[in-house]
Amino acid sequence: MDKQKIEKLREQILKVIPLLEQKYDQMQEPKVNLFLKRYRESLEIIQTLNLEEITKEYFTNLEGCSRSYMEVSSNYDQPFLYEMGETEQLLINL
Repeated sequence: MDKQKIEKLREQILKVIPLLEQKYDQMQEPKVNLFLKRYRESLEIIQTLNLEEITKEYFTNLEGCSRSYMEVSSNYDQPFLYEMGETEQLLINL
């Protein structure tokens, strides 16, 4: 796996986690908690595995999170949604 792409993904995940934590603290939505768990697991994968061991398949649980949230919410103007969309764009290019 390309080291620069993984580093960008790690940085993006680190942007998303605090936004999800903030959203969860405000509303305690189970779906947001699920996304938070997925993002934390993905960060742990990046931090614990060797670069050669990391494959795109480790991050499939992040795909579609922003769309999934938009299907149950009418408020699309939320920072965490934008950043999750950015994460999904990075995953496409892995």
